[in-house]
Amino acid sequence: MTKIDAQGQGIDVRCRSWGKRIGDWRCASACKGETRIWLAQIATLVGILAFWLLLFTVGLAPVKPPACYFAFEHIFALPDCVLALGLLAAGTLLLRGRAWGQVLPLPCAGLISLGLVGVGFNLANGVYTSSLADGCLMAGAINLWCVALGLALTVAVGPSMQTVGNIQPT
Repeated sequence: MTKIDAQGQGIDVRCRSWGKRIGDWRCASACKGETRIWLAQIATLVGILAFWLLLFTVGLAPVKPPACYFAFEHIFALPDCVLALGLLAAGTLLLRGRAWGQVLPLPCAGLISLGLVGVGFNLANGVYTSSLADGCLMAGAINLWCVALGLALTVAVGPSMQTVGNIQPT
């Protein structure tokens, strides 16, 4: 059902009416973009979890992995877990019709993950304990900056959002 709003724009009111959720397959065509985003977020979450489950249980690896393969992969466990939790939260927010569901994955996949990859590498290779200048000041400051800036941008951008697609701001 299309209704004309105050600006003369046609909007699909079924997406905003009581009892309709973005994940509802019967949601109007105007909501398909949000449904696709939700499905992509959940599919990515499932893929991340399946990869780590297979890596830690059956040792998922190429037939002839390089010597550093497992050391390299283990660096990504922490940022992947944070990304998976961010995607779960984002998918849940999208199902509830919250605009944050489209914002949250961006910092999780960007600056926050970058900072956490650095943390994983530095912990695995003893960089934080090698010297005060190398560990705390250089590596720690860079990693902390990336994570903090990602969180700060999320907090700054999310509340200022207007309507995203057919999703109302929270």
